[in-house]
Amino acid sequence: MGSVLCSIDRHGPTLVVAGEIDASNAQWVGERIGVETGVHTVDLSGVRFCSAAGVTMLFDLGQDAVGRGDVLRLLRSPQLDRMLRLNSQDAIEGFTFVADGGPVPGSAGGS
Repeated sequence: MGSVLCSIDRHGPTLVVAGEIDASNAQWVGERIGVETGVHTVDLSGVRFCSAAGVTMLFDLGQDAVGRGDVLRLLRSPQLDRMLRLNSQDAIEGFTFVADGGPVPGSAGGS
């Protein structure tokens, strides 16, 4: 089985994640996001697939952010929204969900 393709690029205070996140790379993605300093937004709008391992990684990153007294903005992809709905989650502590550059109405993540 081949490895899942995922890229992470930094654009100022934003990390842009694109591709697919699953059990084969969720730890690498989480570590990469976790070591960046000065990041205020994690843009996952280019993520085409996110498995349960990816969602778990986001919950772990959210807990890390809370431990630092921080809240990260999270731009979600439709695929991530689907995974969150399947898991009956409309929020991830430590993240504020945003869409189109502004808060998602009713988002409780981090608030």
